[in-house]
Amino acid sequence: MILVLNLGLKSLRVVVFDRRGERVFVASREVETHLDGEKVEQEAEEWWRVAVVLFREAMAMDGIRRGLSAVTVTTSACNLVCEDERGGVLGRAMLVADKRAAGEAEELGRGERWVGRMDASMTAPRLRWLQEHEPERWRAARRFLTSNGWLVGRLTGRAVTDPLDAAKAGYDVDAGEYPGGLLELLGIGVERLTPVVPMLTVAGVVQASVAEAVGMDGREVPVVVTGYDAVCGVFGTGGGMEGVVCDVSGTVTSLRVAVASVGAVDGGIQRQWEGATGRYLVGGSNNLGGGLVEWLRQGFYGVETDAYGMMEREAVAAGPAAGGLVFLPYLMGERAPLWDDEVRGVFFGLERRHGRREMARAVMEGCALATAALFDPLQAAVGSVERIRLSGGLTRIPLVTQLKADVLGMAVEVNEEFESTALGAAILSWLALGVLGSAEEAAGLIRVRETVWPREHLAGVYRELMALQQELYASCRPLFARRRDLMARLPAESATVVSNL
Repeated sequence: MILVLNLGLKSLRVVVFDRRGERVFVASREVETHLDGEKVEQEAEEWWRVAVVLFREAMAMDGIRRGLSAVTVTTSACNLVCEDERGGVLGRAMLVADKRAAGEAEELGRGERWVGRMDASMTAPRLRWLQEHEPERWRAARRFLTSNGWLVGRLTGRAVTDPLDAAKAGYDVDAGEYPGGLLELLGIGVERLTPVVPMLTVAGVVQASVAEAVGMDGREVPVVVTGYDAVCGVFGTGGGMEGVVCDVSGTVTSLRVAVASVGAVDGGIQRQWEGATGRYLVGGSNNLGGGLVEWLRQGFYGVETDAYGMMEREAVAAGPAAGGLVFLPYLMGERAPLWDDEVRGVFFGLERRHGRREMARAVMEGCALATAALFDPLQAAVGSVERIRLSGGLTRIPLVTQLKADVLGMAVEVNEEFESTALGAAILSWLALGVLGSAEEAAGLIRVRETVWPREHLAGVYRELMALQQELYASCRPLFARRRDLMARLPAESATVVSNL
């Protein structure tokens, strides 16, 4: 069995899979997210406290404790943890959605070609921001770690991460190193950044003190380095099969496809070489997918006992195009494909007759349109697409799945296992241990629950709605900078604590 520690933006989960790919255990706890202006932070020590509790729950099951083959960790990319000389955490971890380093991203983006695309969500600009705005924490930090690396370090005593995760901090995957120019710019040595090992490396075994604390009965259990959540999601949704586009929608939506070869890509998506399995991963992740529905629930349905069911029923009743209400789904800026830190959400076309149900419909259509915005450049890059597979928590809302089929104009397959990120991490662990021989073999562990077909009479409506949404974004784009300047002159917001993004 493989135990996966999965840190998302909403919660931390422990999921255990047996060799058949069957989920035999899952437990989760929400983690608090601290929002204050552009800050989006979590307490890394809370991650560990929650992880220990969840490990204990899993180890309380005799079959899991005795049958455990390995542990792996998968987290969101770009989360930054500052660690002091004694291994303690300095301040809160900066999450991927944190936008404080927008200016620094622009500065680095004007630099040499080794920098590549820079965005406020990435780690390298945050390091620059810490230098300028929190010099005491900067100087006190012995190491700047990824969340994945930090958790692996807590488990094994050896903090390491994989090349694709490290790339968010400027690591050059092709050269196999952190570029000297970046290190010189930051004025740090490579020893202050997360050490990098190839994917599918065994980082070590669970430390004896940790094993005792969580009830592992003194067994030496290896910890495998797999990948960050969007990468693992590809292998847990499509098994790494070429031509299968994988839509993994939790708090964010990740849309990627694994291919053996691909040329240059544009349109705001990226191409990543995953050397362990010999695949290019083409696509990208936005800032909010299922997180849009969570925002809708919290803001408009908080008192409802059946909030998700109610919002879906009302959205269905509102009808296609939500009575002319259009939603820009950029509540926290946007990563792929726009790469715009300043853009924010907009309800356009609001009329007196509109109410909660039209807003619910517009938000769900916004989720589907955001998927199409990622799909179009992906398809242009790789050509023919055989099929689209959906997984993740958002698949629990059938209307959103139907809307994605409608907007894309293609049938979509919905996986039986929505814990696809964790399943992908387990599959990669089995590849590392030699239990599975190839990604193609891994595909046999993935089962499709249903196929949802597009409603052809709505295809034109939604493509027109998508064009309107894109024009709306272009028209509003100059106004977001003015909004930012206005907000900067207002009194500072007080910090808010929320349960998820």
